[in-house]
Amino acid sequence: MAVKNSFVPPKGLKNGLSRTFNTQINADFLEKVEPLDKWKSVVFAVCFMHSIVLERRKFGPLGFTVPYEFNYGDLESSLLFVEKHMNYNFTHGIQQNDWLAIQYITCEIQYGGRITDNMDRQMFNTYGEIWLNEKILEKDYNFNDKTDYKYCIPVSNEHSKFLEFVEKMPGQDSPAIFGLNASADLTFRLNESTALISTLIDVQPKEAGGAAG
Repeated sequence: MAVKNSFVPPKGLKNGLSRTFNTQINADFLEKVEPLDKWKSVVFAVCFMHSIVLERRKFGPLGFTVPYEFNYGDLESSLLFVEKHMNYNFTHGIQQNDWLAIQYITCEIQYGGRITDNMDRQMFNTYGEIWLNEKILEKDYNFNDKTDYKYCIPVSNEHSKFLEFVEKMPGQDSPAIFGLNASADLTFRLNESTALISTLIDVQPKEAGGAAG
């Protein structure tokens, strides 16, 4: 007598960002706060971090000690705080964002409210420190210089350009963008293959069929 809807986030950093900018982030949202260039940089950085932590869960204990249920509600709440904070600064003529406040609300309150392990909390706070600061407002900012592909923030005022940039991202993510090494990706793929084989074995008939085969 009831219907249950379940949503599984798309796999991959590219697919995660694509869904975010096709659903929650539209052209009107990118024009909500002045100055627009700073606002769009912060929005992309928060969305990028959100997709990173969602995708990092696939590595199991190597990604997070506990498999937390992060969702798009966490992203929406974080962006709402940043919007109010930057609107207040613009209205009162304040040039500098309070990055410590943005880091704390995002990493400790919104997402951190789900985190129970201290090491996971420390790791998440590190993401906030390196990706939510004044440097993301610089031209050609690179989220991680240890990857072959340059993950930067699109320099554009058009929503379509953001979508084009995301579509050009590599389909397969390097473990380095998550702060992990190549062995983490190998472990993930071995576990995924083992799980698939186990599932196929479990769904096989448990009893023999008829006489003729």
